[in-house]
Order: sequence, then C-alpha cells, then structure tokens
Amino acid sequence: MGKRRTSGDGRPEAGPSGTPAGAPAGPRRPTAPSASGRAPGRGENRPSPSLVHSEKESTPSLRFRYDSVQRAFLFRPVLGNTRPPKPVYGPRSTDRLTRRAARKIKGAALNANQLGLGLATFMTFTCAPADRQRIARGELVLSREMRRVLNAMQQRFRREGQTVFVYVWVAENPRNENPHVHLLTNLRVPRAQFDAVAAWIEALWGHGWVKIERIKKPEGAGHYILKAVGYSAKGTDGGQGTVRGNRYGISRNIATDETTFDLPDREAAAEVLCALTRTLPEGQDVGELAEGVYLTRFGLAFRAGTDVAEIMQVVDDLSEGVVPG
Repeated sequence: MGKRRTSGDGRPEAGPSGTPAGAPAGPRRPTAPSASGRAPGRGENRPSPSLVHSEKESTPSLRFRYDSVQRAFLFRPVLGNTRPPKPVYGPRSTDRLTRRAARKIKGAALNANQLGLGLATFMTFTCAPADRQRIARGELVLSREMRRVLNAMQQRFRREGQTVFVYVWVAENPRNENPHVHLLTNLRVPRAQFDAVAAWIEALWGHGWVKIERIKKPEGAGHYILKAVGYSAKGTDGGQGTVRGNRYGISRNIATDETTFDLPDREAAAEVLCALTRTLPEGQDVGELAEGVYLTRFGLAFRAGTDVAEIMQVVDDLSEGVVPG
C-alpha cells in the first residue's frame, strides 16, 4: 500500500480541492434548494441535511469517515429522515455520553500520544454533600467549575515551565446523586512535589476531594476514562446520570478533525456490509475481522494509521463478496 502524504504537523496533506490527498472523489451530502431556486447565500438559513428528503439515485450507497489520527469508519448512510429535532427548553442537560463524544475522547488521547503529550495523569474530582445539593438545584455547574480549575492549572504550570498543557475531562452523575468529574492531563509532577501539588489542586477545586493517580499506558488513556464513566458502546447505558451543561471537554490542541466522503455506485459492497453487521452474535458489539479491521453493528471500523488506499481495497473486496480476514 502507498503511504499517505502528511503535512509537517502530521495531518493529511490537502489536495487542490482542500480534501486530503488520496481520498476518493464523490458527491457530498445533498442539500435542498431554496425557495427561489438558488442556493442559500451567506447568512441565510440552510436546511439540515438530515431533515431533507433525498431521492434514491442521489443517496450514496457507502460512506466513510476518517479523522486526523487516521481512524476510519465505513458505513451505509441513512438519509431522508424527515423528523425534526426535539426542541430544547431551559438549561441544556444530557443523560449519557454519545458515541460521537466517545469517539472524540479516544481520538484526542491518541492524538496527544502521537504528539508526545501522553495523558498520563488521571484525576477524579468528587463533591461534598452540600455541593451535591447545589448541583441538583442548578446553582453549581460542573463544566463551569472545571473551566475555572483548568484555567488556573494552566497558568500555574506554564509559569513553572510546562509550556503545553492538554487535557480531556468527562462528568457523570451516577443515580443522579454522586456528581463528579474525571480528568486526564499530560501533567508530570515530580515525586518530591506530589503532595504539595495535590493539596493545591484540591483546594483549587474547593467542592470536595481530588484523587490523583498515574496511568501506566498513556496510549490507552481514552479507553481508561470511558471505562471510568461506565460508557456503553450500545448507547443504552442509563447509569451515567443527568449532567447539566457540557458533559465533556477537550483542549483544542489535541482535538481531532473529521472528514466524511461519499462512495457512490457501491451498492454491492453496501449490501455485503449490511449482511455482515447482522452476523455479530447476540450481545456482542465488536468483532475483529482482520488485523486492524473491526466489525460493529453499524459498519467497519479501522484502527488509527489506516491508509485510504487500504480502505478502498476493502470496499473493492466487499463489491466482489470477499470479506476481510
């Protein structure tokens, strides 16, 4: 397989059209025309593609998504959903972590590791009973408190010479009675200073207790934090509790970018892929088909570092009825 071109910062090099070199060309997701027959201009309302009916011939048979750490996912899109999103009233809250959020968290941990900023320190911020009641009444919001704590930590450690400070945090509230936050950072604290730094962070938090531990394998930090919050790949786990405001946060310098491409005229491959997803045993959500290729109930997932050419070879094999492995 040919090597994929990358720019100096490790991201895929863009071609003349602005898309990563080596990516297949194809129509993007269709958008509805405006009432006047022309495309909406800048500042005008643009309908959400998920709310626009698409004719069968314009619906891509396959789509693949990949990000800046070269993870890829091949799936058959479902278009033509005409149901409007549910309206949101009052302060925003969520009951669980979405698959998209989990994907971003794992991607950020991988990205940090590739940049030499491994997330090796894990902290858990818990709340005293009085502050739990304040959170329940909406007087205290975990995301705001984490923003305050992280800003103060970043200022201090920059002054002390740690110029790049990165993090990922996730909040949960099991049984809606124990709100707390899990935090991953690239912070390195010398053993001689550990007790003093730990006491300072706990005083900075000011709502209870902070537990600090070291992760032995930073490359698996994303899975570690998701396991800590009881994330379920099925998306049906209700044990994470209701959290008001943002449920997670990622520092901008390790966040991953995603790109999605349509692969038209791949109906045969799409049919084989759909049949494959139904072969997973009951209760199993992921199975390994080949090295670095995983079958899920939604499509095929490829490990980080997968080249676009490898994905296209899998698509060609599926078109011939050949399953990877």
